[in-house]
Amino acid sequence: IVDFERMGVLRPQAGFDHAVHYGLYNAMMCSIAISLAAREKGRKYILLLASFFLDLVALILANSRGSLFAFGVVILYRIINNRSIKLKTARKAIRIILIVLCCFSVLICIKPDILQYVFGVLFSVYASIFNTDAMNSITNYGTNVGGIVSRLAQFSGIIWVLVRRPFLGMGPEATSNGLISYINIYTNDWYVTDTFDVGYIEIFCTYGIVGSMAYILLFGLIIKFIFSSRISKMDNCGLQSLFRCVFITYFIGILSVDIRGTSKVFWVLFALLLSWYSTIKKNKGILGGRK
Repeated sequence: IVDFERMGVLRPQAGFDHAVHYGLYNAMMCSIAISLAAREKGRKYILLLASFFLDLVALILANSRGSLFAFGVVILYRIINNRSIKLKTARKAIRIILIVLCCFSVLICIKPDILQYVFGVLFSVYASIFNTDAMNSITNYGTNVGGIVSRLAQFSGIIWVLVRRPFLGMGPEATSNGLISYINIYTNDWYVTDTFDVGYIEIFCTYGIVGSMAYILLFGLIIKFIFSSRISKMDNCGLQSLFRCVFITYFIGILSVDIRGTSKVFWVLFALLLSWYSTIKKNKGILGGRK
């Protein structure tokens, strides 16, 4: 249980097998909630705002630094990018964030220890990206202090697979069978690993060049849908912005989270994306010149 504690708090994982998977899930749900709340009014707005607050609390408690960073990037994207959302909607999104901050302020007044914990979580994101040594200043943080350093070291797994089975990879049970090794950046020795912490490395090591090409095509298709200006003109519901935010969160998140634990969430979102695109195609006739 100690491995799942940070700063004396047990990290929740809900129905997932690890807190990092639950963290990425909540980061995506936060992106969905804030996107929908920015478009709604009245009772729906209040309910979505409450959902966003609860998802954000769960995200912070899960203490997944990569997921927190991914959601932070999406928030900045929503504020800065005025092409994908109207200025009025952007202001509403900012108002949502301010309301949530006020709610946290109330909690902090009730229990001051929350402030120290939240600060520690946010500082850990900064420290793992810009100054790994600063992680040592966080009291009782846990075992994985390295963060980004350990993730970067895992890219050596690509070299390991390229030398041995470059085209088809090592298979879905590669780590369980001890078939993947990473290089120790301090000793330059290879060591057998039992885990993937970077989704892109997991894809290549598991499926090799052939499988990776399939994923590249899949991710490329998603990027085409969510950034297409042609589709944007036909999107009367504003759902393209929602899908854009949630998939940006996912693509950034799997830089530090494996894909297996959140695969079901990804495929559900992908199915919803296809359904939305199919609806636009049917109603607006954007393909084949149909009207």
